Amino acid sequence: AMLNFEAISHVMQITENMLAAGVLPENCAQSSLSVLFKTLDAIRMNTTSASCEVGNNEAMGFPGMTQVMRNIEKAVQTVMRLASSQRTSGESLVVASAPNSLEPKNVRVFKQTVLKGSLATIRTSSLQLPQGMLQWQLDEQSMMSHLGVSAQQDPSDYTIVFGALDAAPRIQGRQPLSPLVSLSLSRGGQDVLVQGLSTPINVTIPFSTAALCGSEREQFTGLGRCMYWSPSTGQYQDDGCDTINQVPGCKDNCSVTCMCTHLTSFVVVPFEGCPSNSSGPEGSTDLNECQCDPGKAGSSGQCTRCPAGKYSSSDNSSDNSVCSACPAHSSSEAESDAVGDCK
Repeated sequence: AMLNFEAISHVMQITENMLAAGVLPENCAQSSLSVLFKTLDAIRMNTTSASCEVGNNEAMGFPGMTQVMRNIEKAVQTVMRLASSQRTSGESLVVASAPNSLEPKNVRVFKQTVLKGSLATIRTSSLQLPQGMLQWQLDEQSMMSHLGVSAQQDPSDYTIVFGALDAAPRIQGRQPLSPLVSLSLSRGGQDVLVQGLSTPINVTIPFSTAALCGSEREQFTGLGRCMYWSPSTGQYQDDGCDTINQVPGCKDNCSVTCMCTHLTSFVVVPFEGCPSNSSGPEGSTDLNECQCDPGKAGSSGQCTRCPAGKYSSSDNSSDNSVCSACPAHSSSEAESDAVGDCK
């Protein structure tokens, strides 16, 4: 069934009013997260159904979903921060969408952990999820430089909240393979903006192909691609993030390491491969590394076949490859990849 946008907007207004209080007891935090969780899970189910059943890769689920997603992400992070003030370092919180369900596949889980202390003491942590181990690690020297503090001045009142919401929705045709992973830093109850780090934060995220439609699963390249939810564009983007696939070609019990220079909400989506007539290094998910195949030429991923009488060699690794003409009084077949093909 299609979602009722007015009902979801009403839920979001109630949540905003609750968060405006600035203090959130543990039981209220759990209730708020449960409502937000179920809302996000409804969006996930709706957008997946819309794309799989009608074959619309641009399915958005309902008008205004992008704004709702912005509000949900902000609300989840705020609830996580407020709730963390009530817990000790290392303590976890688990919220299930249907804790009494007899169908495990219908249960969606939100899980988070909190670390408190100096940057040197909160630089790494992990969470065990149903899909596998979720881990993160930051370089404290890079973070200290970013925040303008020294090792001698490293304050001990930082809080890192690390959580995973097992209901990441399809956005603009991109179906996440992983939970929606949120990583935030605060100090003294105030959020700390982290972006443009000199050394990226490493987040290892488990994923599976269970959320993909049949045809999507068949076309899956075995490579995940790290992206993040951008409230400003309403899309998943990958700028500032690099991807390392732990096992290229993996189809089950997989994981990737996202190396990102900012903190936000991350997901893993399928890497669709290089554009036609091009390829990249094995295991790479960086489209900038895609180069024209031998016998083809072009730039910016737009590669075309070399016509008869021209060739493009296999060592032509520039971003702007060309089809070179055969020497005088010789010719070659189409898609030739070496001057030796000119006869």
